[in-house]
Amino acid sequence: MAQKKKGKSKARKGKRVGVVSRNTTERTVCVRQSAGTDGEYLVVNLPKMLSASNMRQYDQCMTYRFRLDVINKETADCTYTIYTLPENWYTIGAIRYAAKMYRTAMKDELEVSGGKKARWHDFRPTGITSLENAWIEAEPVYSNGDAWKLYATDQWETSDVTDSDGNTKSFTLWGTSNAYNIFQEYRDYILGLRTEPSAHETDLPYEGLQPDVKDMDELMQDYSLPPYSANFQDGGNDDGGSTTPAALEGQLLKRQILLSDSAASVTTPLQSDWINAPLGLVYVKNGANFSTSTPHLAIECAAGAYKGVNALRIANG
Repeated sequence: MAQKKKGKSKARKGKRVGVVSRNTTERTVCVRQSAGTDGEYLVVNLPKMLSASNMRQYDQCMTYRFRLDVINKETADCTYTIYTLPENWYTIGAIRYAAKMYRTAMKDELEVSGGKKARWHDFRPTGITSLENAWIEAEPVYSNGDAWKLYATDQWETSDVTDSDGNTKSFTLWGTSNAYNIFQEYRDYILGLRTEPSAHETDLPYEGLQPDVKDMDELMQDYSLPPYSANFQDGGNDDGGSTTPAALEGQLLKRQILLSDSAASVTTPLQSDWINAPLGLVYVKNGANFSTSTPHLAIECAAGAYKGVNALRIANG
């Protein structure tokens, strides 16, 4: 009996995981002001909203790429000013260092549990609404055709640790009330690494050209300090408040302003450019109070390889 000729088995072709994720991800979420609150300062927590709308966890310590869409016109002309945390090394470093110290604080607990953590565990700083202008966290909503309804969130815990005095502390972006300010702690860490350079003498360059020693001294003095605050302090307030420099903490950078014309057609598209948001935090200031019923804004995340959206990891949770 003739044997069948053996051949290479063909691997089953399938779609790439990244493509599947992009095709099965809701990347746009409508937002409104929380019921019972009035204000013109709104903060959108993108990973929290993506988790609720897609029913899977999106990590906090990522930089998410988004744009803002105006989906309903206000009754009067208004402006939407968009802010995010900066993407400089100081901000990213502070987040990474905070996540590292959180993992260090949990080292003993992880050894006892055999390295096991709760399924939805993640490192999440808090204090996103504890700002001078009383930013209020936005609500994610969807429409059932007749009314706007809230997305449900079973739990969204922020990260806490216990200090040497037995006090429970969180990790915050602003302030220090029962919390570690991640920017101030990172500042102290960097300043603690510095050492004064030892003085040393060298031969003058171009010997024989008779350089002026006074000019050389001035040259060294002019460049003896960095072109930024070496102690990581701000320049003091210029709006009538204290002019005393304070430790540099969470900064907000103005990214773009959208002008909403109440008389324009509702079909006229109004959206921002694509913007990067560290920690997925988007701050929007309105020229008037945000609505607590009908959402006027929607946040759209760019498509990408991280669970269907464009997001780059800053630190592991």
